[in-house]
Amino acid sequence: MELEKAGIKECKILIVDDDELVLSGMGTMLKSEGYKVTTAKSGEEAIKLLEKNTFDLVITDLVMGNIDGFAVVKKAKELCPETTTMVLTGYKTTDFIIDALRTGVDNYLIKPSETDDILFRVQRCLEKCKANKERKQAEEALRESEDKYRALYDNAPLDRKSTRLNSSHIPLSRMPSSA
Repeated sequence: MELEKAGIKECKILIVDDDELVLSGMGTMLKSEGYKVTTAKSGEEAIKLLEKNTFDLVITDLVMGNIDGFAVVKKAKELCPETTTMVLTGYKTTDFIIDALRTGVDNYLIKPSETDDILFRVQRCLEKCKANKERKQAEEALRESEDKYRALYDNAPLDRKSTRLNSSHIPLSRMPSSA
């Protein structure tokens, strides 16, 4: 399968919902697809898990007890910016969706949702997470390369360092001929 080749099935998913039926149903479904799933019954429990573990995707209900889904999303992004997030809501108003997207949510689902829709959105979020991680690795590699170059340049003998021409120098092609 395409997902297995891409290494997406090895991704870790945290599902947060105070509704035991949603939590167990979605958890079972995603585990049966081969994902590594952890569940939390509250925002408080989710934040404790986020502080101890790294997840590729956090799927959270929006409306929960003391700590809501927005707080879970903010904490997940604060601890690991590459983590992707998806919110679940029973509210069909666009206000909740707009607020979620402003918070940095990568995707959303309106409960109840079809299995195919859930799996499609999970796949998209995990693909984005993978791209985020690859971008971060590329940025780190570039930074390391720049640091090595600077160190080589800084340690090179003075006569080997290239010097920049300042604006008072006239390019040879513009110099007047002496004939």
